[in-house]
Amino acid sequence: MKQLRNAYRQSLPLAKEALEASLRTLNSSPDESSASLKRIAHQLRGSGASFGFPAISESAAILEDAGPDGIAGAAASLLETISQSAASEADDHVNILIVEPDALIADVLVQLVGSPEREITVASTAKEALERLEVKPSDLIILDLVLPDSDGRNLLMQLRRRPDTESTPIVMISARELAPLRSECLLLGANDFIEKPFDYEEVQQVIISVLSRRALMSTSTLDPLTKLPSERELRSVFERMEALTRRNRQNLAIILLDIDHFHERNDTLGHSRGDEILKETGKFLRERFRTSDIVGRWEGDTFLIILPDTDLQSAEKLLRDAQPLFSDRFPAEANLLPLSFSAGIVMATEGSGLDELVGAADQCLFRAKAGGRSRISYGKDDGVTAKPRILLADDDKMIAQLVQHRLGKEGFEVIWEENGKAALKRAKEEEDLSFILLDVKMPMMDGYQVLRQLRDMPVYAETPIMLLTSLGNEQDIIRGFDLGATDYMTKPFSPRELTARIVHHLKHRV
Repeated sequence: MKQLRNAYRQSLPLAKEALEASLRTLNSSPDESSASLKRIAHQLRGSGASFGFPAISESAAILEDAGPDGIAGAAASLLETISQSAASEADDHVNILIVEPDALIADVLVQLVGSPEREITVASTAKEALERLEVKPSDLIILDLVLPDSDGRNLLMQLRRRPDTESTPIVMISARELAPLRSECLLLGANDFIEKPFDYEEVQQVIISVLSRRALMSTSTLDPLTKLPSERELRSVFERMEALTRRNRQNLAIILLDIDHFHERNDTLGHSRGDEILKETGKFLRERFRTSDIVGRWEGDTFLIILPDTDLQSAEKLLRDAQPLFSDRFPAEANLLPLSFSAGIVMATEGSGLDELVGAADQCLFRAKAGGRSRISYGKDDGVTAKPRILLADDDKMIAQLVQHRLGKEGFEVIWEENGKAALKRAKEEEDLSFILLDVKMPMMDGYQVLRQLRDMPVYAETPIMLLTSLGNEQDIIRGFDLGATDYMTKPFSPRELTARIVHHLKHRV
């Protein structure tokens, strides 16, 4: 009860902001604002007394029942009651970290999100942000996508791997032209996404919403849609299982399973049908695996299964037995083929973390999809022979060797050209490339020129093309997206991160 009372108390400043925002527009939009005020009052009325705030419930009841002439006064009275109730409780400030390299934009954000209950800290680089977090934990992080010393997505992933920030709300911000990256940011763990230039009301709404969800966040560890363990819970379960199986000298198998052609069915039949498929898939997997196995939703239409005391052959048999039954569960509809799934299997080894294992399983999963879908892959010699070909155009020989070495180890064939003109000529000759990497600045023909001509060729109209650009150069990134780039990566980059990005794009394309 104490935890719930604290959560309710933490939400009071947010409720106050929402009331004040609706009250400001009461004269200009009386119907919409009145409805908003009454909705807020209804929520406060039902929960206030339950959590030890009867005065708020009483004042909220007056507002909810007020007529048109009395609604403004009732709202003002409720605001006063909330202020008094909040003041009588222990001080509970919210710490917000803004990671923004542009000082002017940072100042604007401080003005937009600042309030007496919020303490704002500003960092201009990823390094400075991490240093700030060591000194003072944050309740909310607002993070720009383009930083002078890092890609914002890399910092986002790093924060999600840290125990102290794994569940901290993170809101990404970017130029409007970079909005295509919204889905990826959300997939990597962002809670929301705001585009520049900012709209005052939108920023306020997003911050209030994110902090409200944090303040009233349930202690449940289940994914809200499928009711399976969430990613956070899967991480916790893995740590316990890994320690136990290592102590008992047992096997521990990890499966990453993805629904084939899910996005096609989701787009054709609608998101509500897509949600039904995800929920039903969760039920199916829970039925097919043992009670000792942990089935959870990892992200999107990807499920993670942790199998204790299970070897590779046993895990593969469980999946192969399930494949025909899965297609029977999801037959053809609306001229679409029955659904199937692909999966990658890896075995945990001593010292391997979950992120490392999921990365390896993702590689196997991609191979399974590239091999024709409805397949199971567990390594380079499992009979799945697809070998995607990648064209790299970069005049830096050291980078080229690094990329060729890393991607070659992961089963890719990398074709390297030192300049844009040679790369374009090679692309026209090959016409079976799975992925293209273009450095922005190259001799004879820059990456933009190559990108433009490739997109004019039907064979490469949908091929993933990634630009390599200098750190923090937002204009380079925007221009690339305007010309049809799928993604970008800033130099210097992590070969592991590059591999993960390529696998991510190819997995969702094959």
